[in-house]
Amino acid sequence: MRMRGFFWLFGLGLAIAACGDGDGGGIPDTNLAGMIDGQAFSFVSGRSEVDTEQDCIDIDLFDQAGGCSVHMGSGLMVFFTTPSAEPGSYSLGMSHTVTLYNPDGNMNTICTLGRVELESGDGVIEGGLTASYDDENHVAGRFTIDICQ
Repeated sequence: MRMRGFFWLFGLGLAIAACGDGDGGGIPDTNLAGMIDGQAFSFVSGRSEVDTEQDCIDIDLFDQAGGCSVHMGSGLMVFFTTPSAEPGSYSLGMSHTVTLYNPDGNMNTICTLGRVELESGDGVIEGGLTASYDDENHVAGRFTIDICQ
């Protein structure tokens, strides 16, 4: 009888865990920040390019100033490509990821848990992001970047 109770509780626990939405939680209404390879990251500037031929938006977020004039920052960086050239809301997974980059050691960490939300207007993209890999690699918050030509 005890084993049956144990398996019932175990099954209930699995069912509750499976009911999560899988998007890594809500996006906080703060500046994008977190950890990349154990180092503190805080968003300063970024760039985006809309590629209508490939039907995507490329987003690069830096911890340094520069915006459209920076193609590959020298500091910590977050980058991803949307699955559509239209702004929207996207859950992360195996087919849509966010990369956290540390140039020290050329370390790329691929996040599959989280969510991206993008809106566009007047030459800018406003977005929110939550992406996580582990305790030393995660970011969450909001950003505004220019659409570069």
